[in-house]
Amino acid sequence: MRAANAIALVAALILAVTLTVWSSGGFHRGWTQTQIPTPQVDPITEIAFVTYEQGFVAGMDFLLLGAGIATALFASSIIVTMRSRRKVCRDGMPRD
Repeated sequence: MRAANAIALVAALILAVTLTVWSSGGFHRGWTQTQIPTPQVDPITEIAFVTYEQGFVAGMDFLLLGAGIATALFASSIIVTMRSRRKVCRDGMPRD
């Protein structure tokens, strides 16, 4: 029973961290970006152009991967709980 609780706790932590990282980037609904586009204007010609800065913005793929891992861990905790309950006989004594 302790193993199932630990697995469920890890799943909850992974989901919480995933949601925190995704929301800190502004709920980006595209793919994860490792370069952030920054629009700039040339002061002499006043032509707009884009430069790219190094950074990390978590996207939907990051969110779905984290939620999928958390779901798989939570499902495995349920399976561990079901198997540990199955080992107990009707009289309450554990089997071999």
